Amino acid sequence: MIVAAAAPLMAMLIAMPPSLRWLMILTCVVCSVIAIALYTLVRRGVLESVARAATRIWVPGLASLRRWIWKSKTPSHHLLSQARYERWQDRLRGVDTKMRLSSGARTRDRWLGIAAVIASRLTSMSLSLMILHAVGESITLGFVAAYTVGGFIIYMMSSLVPMGVGISEGGNYALFRALGENPARGVTLVLARRVTLIVYAAIGLVLVTASETVKRARERQVERAMASGSLSVAVAVPVAVPVLAEVAIVTTSPPATPATVTKAAE
Repeated sequence: MIVAAAAPLMAMLIAMPPSLRWLMILTCVVCSVIAIALYTLVRRGVLESVARAATRIWVPGLASLRRWIWKSKTPSHHLLSQARYERWQDRLRGVDTKMRLSSGARTRDRWLGIAAVIASRLTSMSLSLMILHAVGESITLGFVAAYTVGGFIIYMMSSLVPMGVGISEGGNYALFRALGENPARGVTLVLARRVTLIVYAAIGLVLVTASETVKRARERQVERAMASGSLSVAVAVPVAVPVLAEVAIVTTSPPATPATVTKAAE
């Protein structure tokens, strides 16, 4: 949705050929459709909806291929057979339920989550714009829109490579060059973001190391104290146990049975 909102602004505020302007409008439409479709699929169940659609897709020659590979007597012509879909349905529905996570969720909690995601995105974008402003880039609404659209494409491509090494630098170089800006600023932005990421990682590493060091120091201190016997050890103290008074047990003869009474009478 961010790209869908930025694409028309880029088309209106930046001078570009008509073909590229129509491409931006098409990008806005496509991104809007994708965003709405993703929301609808998640609400209805992504895996179950995709599997249900696969049971309706007829693929020519698929039945013969299945008969040859799996030696099946009655293979299905569809991408996913109805029998397999019915076997998978409960598991797919369970995964979809976990993806929704809507059981017991309050409206306020959902809006707080959406606000947190937007704040995170805006913070990251503000950091990039501050770095560009520091290296002398003029920050305008058209530039922000163009950077948002182009930066998203670069981000998606760089996600295929660990840390986007090479793709992020080359993509930003090409983006700034296409916008008529200094390409070195785009590369500088990527390198500065990498330095920031390394600093964050270093802070986390220092905190974790300090926590583990304190924990081990406390464990060693306790071990030394126990070895030297300075820790207080509970000593068993004899306690007088009360003795019950003597109880006299009185026994009585069992009641007479009818047979006994008869024998006594005789």
